[in-house]
Order: sequence, then structure tokens, then C-alpha cells
Amino acid sequence: MFDWEYAYNVWGGIAHQLKGQAITEGIDYKVPKIIIPFNNLELELSCQGKGNTATTFLKVEFSMDVPFKFTITPRTANSTVVIRVDLPVQRLGEPELDQNFVIRTSNKPKLLQLLANNKIKTAITSKLCSPYWGIQNQPNGKFLMSFQDTTLIIDQHRIEDLVNLFKETLDLLVEMKVMSYKF
Repeated sequence: MFDWEYAYNVWGGIAHQLKGQAITEGIDYKVPKIIIPFNNLELELSCQGKGNTATTFLKVEFSMDVPFKFTITPRTANSTVVIRVDLPVQRLGEPELDQNFVIRTSNKPKLLQLLANNKIKTAITSKLCSPYWGIQNQPNGKFLMSFQDTTLIIDQHRIEDLVNLFKETLDLLVEMKVMSYKF
């Protein structure tokens, strides 16, 4: 049985530590949604589902100057069949990534530039960002970078590492001139 009280305490504590705001949404959510300010953006850490089917989401919505979308998912028996977005599968020439992950992108040079950052590449290969991480279009014209794990993450250090990875990725996208923090 899953210890929801422990999870609630971890998420409440992490909200304070990340200088975020915990928001209780309703009876379907046993842990609070956490809004974490970063520059002029808001990162949202949330959980959906109950019991053993709980899923962890970390996402941030932003505007992009250069179109750049990607998804990275672990390679499984059915991962090549499942199409999450309308992007071509790419091989990057890096055996560890090409053999273990299905990588889709609209801009291979930009993805290679992003993965040249050792922390980001290590986060993917160590499966910190498993099973799904990517940037997709939103109906409102903005882009959504999201991470989704098919479990409720209750490891405080992993949550902190994911939030820091998102912040570092956003800073790198600014450095790569893909986006800016000014609207």
C-alpha cells in the first residue's frame, strides 16, 4: 500500500524548499500541486491519479523564438509504435542514446546542441528524466516542456534534481537563442 501521508509531507516540504507555492486542488489529488517561479515563468509540479496509478508531471509553458520540439522516451517493445507527437524519429550518432531511447525532434542540430550539455545528457541516460521528456506545441501558440513519470516521485532529491534540470534547460534554450525570458 502506498503511504500517501509520507508523500504529502515530502511534497509539502519540497514546495517550501523550492520557494514554490503548494496548491491543493481537490479530492483526486492526495499531494499538492506546486507552482515554482523561475524568471518570468512558472514551473508546475503535479500528480494525477490515485494509489499505484499515480503519475508525476513537471511542466512549464513558454514562448519560443525558434521552432524546436523534441521528445525522448526509453526504447521499449512498443515505444516505436506509440507516436506522442508528429515528429520524425532521429538517430543522433551516440550509441547510448540511440540504442536506449526513441528520440524525435523537429530540429536535430538544436537537440544536439542541447545534449552537448553534460548535465542534461547525464540526466537522460541515468533515467532521471525517464520515461518521457520533451517540448511540444500548445493550442495557445506557446510551447510546453514537460516531464512525465508513471509513478509518484517521493524522493526529495530526485524532485529537486528534476526542477534544477528544467531551470538549466530553460537557461540553455535562452543561451541557444531558441527562447528568451522577455515577452
